[in-house]
Amino acid sequence: MTLRPNLFGRISLAMYQGATALITPILPWHLKRRKNNAKEHPKRWREKLGHARQPRPQGQLVWINAVGLGEVMALRGLIAALHAARPELHFLVTSTTLASAETFEKNLPPRTLHQFLPLDTPLYNRRFLDHWRPDLALWSEQDIWPGLVVETARRRIPQALINLRMAPSSFRRKRMARILFRALYQKFDLISAQEAQSAAAVAELSQRQDIQIGGSLKPHCPPLAYTSAAKQAFLEQIGERPIWLAASCHAADEDIALQVQRQVVEQGGSHLLILAPRFPDR
Repeated sequence: MTLRPNLFGRISLAMYQGATALITPILPWHLKRRKNNAKEHPKRWREKLGHARQPRPQGQLVWINAVGLGEVMALRGLIAALHAARPELHFLVTSTTLASAETFEKNLPPRTLHQFLPLDTPLYNRRFLDHWRPDLALWSEQDIWPGLVVETARRRIPQALINLRMAPSSFRRKRMARILFRALYQKFDLISAQEAQSAAAVAELSQRQDIQIGGSLKPHCPPLAYTSAAKQAFLEQIGERPIWLAASCHAADEDIALQVQRQVVEQGGSHLLILAPRFPDR
């Protein structure tokens, strides 16, 4: 059951919503500038103003939010399990990054739509919720929009914070605004962390004793979508060569992997190195 924030928590949330309301008039200009710099989707950028490009499906709708590519793709196993248990449900997944939208739409689970999460202002949040009217809201990992959490709670839509992972640096930042975050965490009907350290961190911030530990969603994801023809062509290109993979790597990791690969080749090895950078734009 959600808890009632104390007076200071309600004041901090009201101040946050007031500040975001003041900057609302400049946000369309901000998004257009980002679009012109190829940082926003050229056709879908207005979704971040709360505008929907698709109608709400009939029936019960579960809204799930995650921020980036990895977090969004980790939702697929959860959606598949919910769909198996309740085939009549529809799902709306929101995220904020271009890469998350492009990759997720190529791997959409059943009965699932994607939209960009609106910027966190009272106007855009009302517009978003007026259109989608979710029956349940699930926030994945640690990034939550305070204004949208508040507006969702005001409409008595149940909310859960799932798959929570909070690094020590994130915990230290949130602790500096502990009054705000305590009020936010008290609005969730359920909070589930990936592991004990994150559970302890959110328990301290929220002053709640009911934090659950549920593990990570990522191991439960189905394979990425592919075509049989593309797979066969790739296997023919690889041939009989041994493969080694440097996954989720950064620039420094790639330099090390390439240096090792050169040494392998110089020693007569025929290994194939596959680099899978952490950020798709690499």
